[in-house]
Amino acid sequence: MSTTEKRAVKFVLAWRGYSAGEIAGFDEKVAEQLVKSKVVEEYAAQGDNASATQTPAKLDWAQIAVDTGYSDQSHMIRTTRRITGFTPEALGKGIQLQESFWAYRLWM
Repeated sequence: MSTTEKRAVKFVLAWRGYSAGEIAGFDEKVAEQLVKSKVVEEYAAQGDNASATQTPAKLDWAQIAVDTGYSDQSHMIRTTRRITGFTPEALGKGIQLQESFWAYRLWM
């Protein structure tokens, strides 16, 4: 598994399970191809507060899955996506950066 930085993009069209408006991170080459194909646009955090512009800490999704009772990381991701329509990482970013995710903030 690579530890390279991901490039954040925002989907403007639905693509392979991602909805329009969803934010995700991809390796540089993949992100560039998606931008060129106009499936996504560059994503930059908006807002004046420091938390919106800071890079969130890397989370160990496999350990979180085990700690919360899932059989493995993919099981947790599938369940989260089925319930919310977002991957855990995209959901976390949305909660942190997008006002439209206000309802998810109520659970926290």
